[in-house]
Amino acid sequence: ILMSHIRCASFDLPFKSGDTFGHRDIGEHLQYLEERGILHRSGDRWHWMAETYPASEVSLRSASPENFVILDESDHSRVIGEVDYFSAPVYLFPDAIYLHGAEQYQITELDWDGKRAYAKPVEVDYYTDAEVKRELEVLAVDRRWDAGEVLYGHGDVRVTEAAVLFKKVRFHTHENMGSGRIHLPEQEMHTTAFWAELPLDIGERIALDGDALGAGLRGTANVVRQIAPLWLLCDPRDIHSLQQVRSPFTEKPTLFIYDAIPSGVGFAEKLFNIRGELFAACLDVVKSCACESGCPACVGPPGEMGAGGKDGTRQLLEFLANY
Repeated sequence: ILMSHIRCASFDLPFKSGDTFGHRDIGEHLQYLEERGILHRSGDRWHWMAETYPASEVSLRSASPENFVILDESDHSRVIGEVDYFSAPVYLFPDAIYLHGAEQYQITELDWDGKRAYAKPVEVDYYTDAEVKRELEVLAVDRRWDAGEVLYGHGDVRVTEAAVLFKKVRFHTHENMGSGRIHLPEQEMHTTAFWAELPLDIGERIALDGDALGAGLRGTANVVRQIAPLWLLCDPRDIHSLQQVRSPFTEKPTLFIYDAIPSGVGFAEKLFNIRGELFAACLDVVKSCACESGCPACVGPPGEMGAGGKDGTRQLLEFLANY
């Protein structure tokens, strides 16, 4: 994001040696742009020399420079919207229902290479919801905190995502009206994450067997993802959570929360710093919710969490809140 702003600023006025941008020293950034042939150094000033207009490559909606355009095939391929690159498999798969201007459109074709989605107007009583399979690999650890029974970490991760299927969900009643497969390429994103490593024997300590522990971790991931945006002041879609009963990296039950933005923008780091307050707030939400076994307002629907999902979530959050 900083590099994109520096490019746009240098197009308007040349930078000179010693200049800062956003109170940051940008000497290395200017040197990098000079080496790439984007800026030209003359004396103590860097001038724009590329032929492109830099602002045209910056999205105001996301950190991804690539967008998919949505074309209404019933109206001479009129552009009705755009979706960023990493959201395209979730919202623009064939047969997806896309909402624009209070109108319903059904995606008929997704041209992945051309970054185009073709849609037609429809009137249906359902919306579509994609299920995404995610895998996460830790690339580097920037910070760690040993709280005794729980290890907290923050660092760089690689996330691989693939939309695998979708459900048709009826408006108002939320009935499942059917499902279908999604056949689109996997996407890979480098970003930053905050994670909590639980003890290997956490299930024995709080009397949760394998299935109940998995349900509790899913519920914890759900409620953390709902509550964290209130502390981060961000859109809920800006972060994702992922739980692993036995993480390949930590070899323990682990909860990850990561920036859903390429390279990250600092959300995960802030969560690392406020982890105690975050888990205490999540525990308060679960305890104060009047549902018996889970609901969308706390840990998630019982059918998605599994048996004992709410109780397992409460026990895990009580454990985390103490460290």
